[in-house]
Amino acid sequence: MYSNPTYADPDGTSAQIDQFDKRWVVGLTARKQWDVGSTLQLSVGTENRYDHIGDVGVNRTEGRDFLFSLGRYHVEELSGALYGEATWKPLPGLRLTGGLRGDYYHYSVRARDAVAAELGTGSGHDSIVSPKVSAAYQIAPQFEVYANWGRGFHSNDVRGAVNVESPVPVLVRGTGKELGGRLQLGTVSLTATYWWLDVGSELRFVGDSNAVEPTGASKRHGYEVVGLWRPLPWLALDGSYVASHSRYDNGDRIPNAVENAASAGAAIVLDPWEASVRVPHLGPYPLIEDNSVRDKGSTIVNARAAWKGRKIEIYGEVLNILDSHDKDIAYYYESYIPAFDTNGPVEGRLSRVIEPRTFKIGARYTF
Repeated sequence: MYSNPTYADPDGTSAQIDQFDKRWVVGLTARKQWDVGSTLQLSVGTENRYDHIGDVGVNRTEGRDFLFSLGRYHVEELSGALYGEATWKPLPGLRLTGGLRGDYYHYSVRARDAVAAELGTGSGHDSIVSPKVSAAYQIAPQFEVYANWGRGFHSNDVRGAVNVESPVPVLVRGTGKELGGRLQLGTVSLTATYWWLDVGSELRFVGDSNAVEPTGASKRHGYEVVGLWRPLPWLALDGSYVASHSRYDNGDRIPNAVENAASAGAAIVLDPWEASVRVPHLGPYPLIEDNSVRDKGSTIVNARAAWKGRKIEIYGEVLNILDSHDKDIAYYYESYIPAFDTNGPVEGRLSRVIEPRTFKIGARYTF
């Protein structure tokens, strides 16, 4: 994949890069569930994956012609997980769930050129245990409350784990919890949740490499409200709203952390016809830690219609009906366009506009 997020180096030469990744991936998943009487349910499972990445790295190019390597590697990654879960209903209306998951990662990073050898190579492993518990209680047939707590993780690029100058952990822990309630009144359902999320490190976009790098630990909390109404058997209306307060542990804003988002839609099903309209909205967000530069977010309107037969579906879509010129994503980092930046590289806002109004027609056949 060729890209050029920073346009040019300080000396005016091309900053275009070519990212390549050739790999084979195999995996195995299995799950078994038992019902132990009417009040207890048990399940165990495993998830496994092996990546043979024979050639991965980044080259500096100009006009898609090779200039020099930024690191070329051969990588092997193996991950395995075992998990178990139990759901118990000790009393009418009460549901308790507990689970435990263990993950193990093994990796080997070998250099395929001198640049990669200098940056760092090696092998290693990492493991992590993730428990979870949840409880739900049905106060009335129409109303249920629930609470969840659990730990999880995200993984970093193992090439970063062997970097000699700034190594990063392979697995980074996160802890989440939430309190909520569900209400069903006839054809109307409402769900409201308040949540908290602590993560050991964030991932932030870096323009120089068109990649992401780990940053500091963070804390987030917020709420979400989701509603669904079926005023007629063939008509469904839905909407959701979420608000989030996101900060690094030192109090700084997290770049590109959206502060609120909303979605609304309507769907019509008159067999064999289906049609829907959706309006997703992403609210404003900071582009840098001190919140002095922000993006206003985006709103678009999409529509879809389809005819469904027994084995075939014919559909049409219109994306960005109103031809919005909002930005799909925006960043703030250093770039250099020699024809405009006469004093050299400058820090500024860079963005990618939403795709223009687009029409799609297709067919799907099911064997």
